[in-house]
Amino acid sequence: MHYSAYLVGGWVRDLLLGVESADIDVCVAGVTYKQLLLLLLAAEVEIILPVRDVEYLVLNDQLEDYLERQPESNSSFTAVENGVIKAKVRGRVIDFIVAGDSFKYNLECRDFTFNAMALPLTDLLAFDSYNVQDLIDYHGGARDLLTKTVRTVSKDPMICFRDDPVRLLRMIRFMLQFDMQMHQDIYGTLHENDSTLAGLYANINPSRTCNELKKIFSHESTVAAICALQLLPVYLRCSIFNHIQLNPVTK
Repeated sequence: MHYSAYLVGGWVRDLLLGVESADIDVCVAGVTYKQLLLLLLAAEVEIILPVRDVEYLVLNDQLEDYLERQPESNSSFTAVENGVIKAKVRGRVIDFIVAGDSFKYNLECRDFTFNAMALPLTDLLAFDSYNVQDLIDYHGGARDLLTKTVRTVSKDPMICFRDDPVRLLRMIRFMLQFDMQMHQDIYGTLHENDSTLAGLYANINPSRTCNELKKIFSHESTVAAICALQLLPVYLRCSIFNHIQLNPVTK
């Protein structure tokens, strides 16, 4: 079976920034979901399967029935349920992402340019089997890290935020975490589409919003966090906080 494996996303970003990262995503192209699962089983790693939003470790010999229910067709990057396999490798939980036949499309679906870089792996389970000189950067993520600029992968930022409005708060978090500024195209898009973006929050799970806000306010400076949030236009800010008040997250 011929396949290609790549380190992608936050781990690559943090490597270039010289900071530690617990976020390991491995994108595998040229395999179906079932084929990748069989590869991992052959390597005798522990598979983690989501059931009703709860993750748990299962023994490999319990997966036979599960495999029988999985389709043979390639899973797209956006098909989260069948497109990602969590596995415990050397004590670390890794997200293995099924890219089907289009690894480049996987990167194009990501939010910001610095999260859309990749490093080819020579060994699926050896996360140090890469060469930094082989960095794949179709969207200028390394440049944006150097200039401390948050820029969407999509040339139209509205596409990025319409796909997942929570990316707006992720953007604020990255700006605080890495001392960055949003690209002028994003700033213009936010203020031109304030009411539209505010309306998109109606269908967002409040727990996702709360999770991002907790990360934002965990910044060393609460004042800096508040100032960063104020960069969002007024209707959007009101929508975010009103959504939490109207849909309180219960334990």
